[in-house]
Amino acid sequence: VGGSGNVCVAGISDAAWGSPLRAYCLSSDAFVGNLDTSGNLTWNTILGRSGGDDGYGIAVEEGGIMYVVGSSGAAWGSPVRTYSGSSDGFAAELDSSGNLVWHTFLGGSGYDEGFGIAVDGGGNVYVAGGSDAAWGSPRRNYTAGWDGSATHLDGSGYLIWHTFLGGSGNDYGSGIAVDGGGNVYT
Repeated sequence: VGGSGNVCVAGISDAAWGSPLRAYCLSSDAFVGNLDTSGNLTWNTILGRSGGDDGYGIAVEEGGIMYVVGSSGAAWGSPVRTYSGSSDGFAAELDSSGNLVWHTFLGGSGYDEGFGIAVDGGGNVYVAGGSDAAWGSPRRNYTAGWDGSATHLDGSGYLIWHTFLGGSGNDYGSGIAVDGGGNVYT
């Protein structure tokens, strides 16, 4: 819910609908919709391109700035961190009118997902997800199978740190929160 009581929704669309700020492409695309306090659609936008894109979570700052998390099967737009392959997690910032401010891809050559997102009072963004292969320079190394992941981005979408969570089985991070002291919980 935004500061004005509006409701913000993230999800997946398999067809065009409404009058989106960014047009529907192909396959499935992530979407964000904004509803007023009476439940009327005030705007919607599409995130992604032709590779299959899913929107799984949303966080809203005071003032209506939105952060969306999901996964993408192909590169799109002009990201802060480039698309790596197979499927990458993504995080995106939208202004209160639904315009894309920035987006970034998270992952490596394997399959990577972003499921949960949170933002702190300083505008830092935190993403929970999972990966089936190592990527980058994590604080805790990738183990095996699917490992859960936690990622910290600055307010412009640049990677600060990421870490893997899990053991020899399959592990996923589906939610994330940050407290006033900057401690991250996933």
